[in-house]
Amino acid sequence: MPRAAQCVWVTRPQPDAGPLCRLIEDDGWHTLCVPLIEIAPAADLAAVRAALQPPADVVIFISRNAVRSALMADPDAATRWQTACVVAIGDGTRDELRGAGLAPVCAARAGSEAVLELPELAPPRIAGRRVLIVRGPPGRQLLGTALTGRGAQVRHATVYLRRAVRPRSGDPAGLWKMQRPDVIVVTSNEGLENLYAMFDPGLHRALHDTPLAVISERVAQRARAFGHRGRITVAPAAGDHGLLDAVRHAAGVAP
Repeated sequence: MPRAAQCVWVTRPQPDAGPLCRLIEDDGWHTLCVPLIEIAPAADLAAVRAALQPPADVVIFISRNAVRSALMADPDAATRWQTACVVAIGDGTRDELRGAGLAPVCAARAGSEAVLELPELAPPRIAGRRVLIVRGPPGRQLLGTALTGRGAQVRHATVYLRRAVRPRSGDPAGLWKMQRPDVIVVTSNEGLENLYAMFDPGLHRALHDTPLAVISERVAQRARAFGHRGRITVAPAAGDHGLLDAVRHAAGVAP
């Protein structure tokens, strides 16, 4: 089936869903933007600012949204971090930091394991250093636990919230019938969980068989736990181009 005849659902939150849709469309596909999670400011911005302000030798950003939300809550933070070792998870996070005037060390692959391989975070270099992890709602604790085990002084700043949302059409089953996806792009476990939650069990069989392009092996494992039987392709890199590669593979189409 030609790419233009295939529909790719992009469930990533805005504002990042738009550029990803355009990139996939430029590659010849038809896309439907179906954000299933929205990013919201943390409830207590004063607490966010308090978490961001103590000095840090190393600042690790989990996502683009972590960068945006941190600098929105504390615009002076970028100046304070000029002398810190700034680490970005994913190319998009790196680009967001560069746009804010910071020069990050980039872990191009998603996941804590990739970050822990960086030489800047090796045990001899990180011991005794103050590490700030800037993130959304707590998920895996591997990164903080591992760095603490290496002798670092670790603290976290949760700078935004994620909330489940329904498609704008308000009728998920009708949307599925009108524009049934050939591939679904999923960028978080929360998005995957909302995808299943918004459909009646009668549609779960069709969901189980639909190819997925996912951001990480962690999301792939969650999909398998839901009983997914279709092809699941993990993006080779955390950025938009990695997700485009995953879409191509999930659809069985060569670049």
